[in-house]
Amino acid sequence: MGSCHPGARHDSTNGGYKIAGADIRARGGEIVVMDLQLKGRVALVTGSTAGIGLAIGSRLAGEGATVIINGRTERRVGDAIATIRQKHPEARLEASARDLSTAAAAERIAAQFTHVDILINNLGSYEPKPFEAISGSGLAGNH
Repeated sequence: MGSCHPGARHDSTNGGYKIAGADIRARGGEIVVMDLQLKGRVALVTGSTAGIGLAIGSRLAGEGATVIINGRTERRVGDAIATIRQKHPEARLEASARDLSTAAAAERIAAQFTHVDILINNLGSYEPKPFEAISGSGLAGNH
């Protein structure tokens, strides 16, 4: 598959190309380079040691943001950071191993990281119950 840029390589995972790490997608014959301009930004992604949280943290790191990786244990946070570094060796990553299910823990992370540009709250309460049975205190875990 050809491209109009000699440094471009086809990326079959997204149907586009990559040039110097930037995503390129064809839109109606037009090449669109996506740069979210996140260099110099700080992102906190809670619950970012697996699943969608890890994917979001990795993507933000790939876009140049400094990403605070959060999980309940140091081991899981370390494993997540290692996974992201495999894909983005130059990533700027910070570790925050703490369970953020209490207001006190949320206050501690806010005190540790006083400047956050992007907050992805990937936490939640996982106790299944009907919507009508959820009280205000049932939502207190999302600080």
